[in-house]
Amino acid sequence: MKGRSRVVKCLGYTGILLMLMALVAVPVLADTVKPSFSNPVRCDHPELPEMPGMPGVYATLAMVFKLEVTRDDGTVETFWAYCEDLGTPFGGEGLGEKPDEIDPKALWILHHYYPVTNMPAGLETKDKAAAVQLAIWHFTSGFDFMDDGDGTPAHVFAAAREIVAAANASGWESLPATLTLDPASAINFVGADHQVTATVLDEAGNPMAGVLVEFTVSGANSAGPAQIVTGADGTAAFTYSGANGGQDVISAAVAYDAPSGLKWGGYDPKGNLLQDLIAASYETRHLSATATKLWEERVGGQGCTPGYWKQKQHFDSWPEKYDPDTSNFAAVFGVNVTKDNNVSLLKALGTGGGGEKALLRHATAALLNASKSGLRYYYSEDEVISIVQEAYRTGNFEQAKNLFERQNEAGCPLN
Repeated sequence: MKGRSRVVKCLGYTGILLMLMALVAVPVLADTVKPSFSNPVRCDHPELPEMPGMPGVYATLAMVFKLEVTRDDGTVETFWAYCEDLGTPFGGEGLGEKPDEIDPKALWILHHYYPVTNMPAGLETKDKAAAVQLAIWHFTSGFDFMDDGDGTPAHVFAAAREIVAAANASGWESLPATLTLDPASAINFVGADHQVTATVLDEAGNPMAGVLVEFTVSGANSAGPAQIVTGADGTAAFTYSGANGGQDVISAAVAYDAPSGLKWGGYDPKGNLLQDLIAASYETRHLSATATKLWEERVGGQGCTPGYWKQKQHFDSWPEKYDPDTSNFAAVFGVNVTKDNNVSLLKALGTGGGGEKALLRHATAALLNASKSGLRYYYSEDEVISIVQEAYRTGNFEQAKNLFERQNEAGCPLN
């Protein structure tokens, strides 16, 4: 349960003694909260409330409380909690969890200092707890002790000032905020591989490394679960093969623990308001995304020639993602074209000659055929690009050109 606490007050020195007496009589019952503490530190400061029965003494006890929470099913959970505010009486019987939120700075302190961590360093355990308590009171009840030299024990107040300064200067660690899959949809031939990339970003839109993404596939094919960790760019790539025709749903999921807080408070059996206690906790959050994949049986039998695609009156048949003049062959295929790396797809279609030049025109026609919706081309778009990249890697332009030429002349169904 995540919360923002309401201001409640911790005891003075005399009140602690009364609390000790009350704790002895608190029974351990199902769904009850049993608090206890040890090694309190007396803290004196002119801004503290006057201690009951001690005129002119402005002091309180600061410590961390151990809470044993017995649930209805008999399980017992242990938490380490601090007071929220100065002055309201404390008691054990009548405490229960509350949904109120906790002050953001106080929550940050709970997660970054004792006992969740060993900070502040260089102090005895009881002094660590006292310094943390003082710093929490600064934010939850306006306890102003930031002037150097005020307050005893001096080393506890000095540590508390450093905690307050750190809380004011620091922010929370980045957490996953969005999860997306790319491509969101795709069509491939049965038997091919399909890769989908998950991207995890934080609240500011920055990539998050080291996040575990779980992929599963359901539908015509099944795969996973596969767990892949994001890299420095915030991405995790998942690849699987489709053995059956039909549609798949690819799901990606991220689960992570987000810092939160718990608060306990209530009224004693006589109806008196009890102070609230707050503790660090975590809540598991989830992100999910889906993509679809349609697997089609490889049919082929259709294809338009380079001569068709280069004609101006056929530009309206080009797939929307490609432009005759602005789409660059080298950029689209991820290769380096010999002599001229600035060849547009339209210029590639009109290139004459053999070898690499013949591949330029037939590879471009193959690309347009494969990506044209409704045209039954033998190769998928990814396969066309892969064949071209292999041809440039090996220098075997003729073999790749022959594969495309055969399919490009299968018969053009377009106007």
